[in-house]
Amino acid sequence: EMYKRVLARRLAVQALYQWQMTALNVDDLLLEFDLERELGKADKSYFIEVITGVVQCFKELKSDLQNVLDRDWERIQVVERSILLIGALELREEKIPSTVVINESIELCKRFGTVDGFKYVNGVLDALKERSYR
Repeated sequence: EMYKRVLARRLAVQALYQWQMTALNVDDLLLEFDLERELGKADKSYFIEVITGVVQCFKELKSDLQNVLDRDWERIQVVERSILLIGALELREEKIPSTVVINESIELCKRFGTVDGFKYVNGVLDALKERSYR
């Protein structure tokens, strides 16, 4: 069960990466990922919840993140942006303990991000948790 959610987050990172690069609408994005064999093994409803949540709340999430960033949004790698958006959404919704959210984000970074990206993402989400979502 835990693995299904981990897989859903991994696929969400890839889908949000694609969304930022192509500006596909959510329905097309979900359709495309529905054809992915891996989605069958993942927690599909969680995947949909994350993608829809990030796309719908993108402006607010980006603005919340921008408040704690030390650089311009555009200067952050797209993969790391995707991970930050998922983390910010999860912190904001408070359905999952913040320590779990941050750990999962670090794991995603180690898998997909740049070498030291996980330290940056960790710092940003920590600051976000302290400042915005208490």
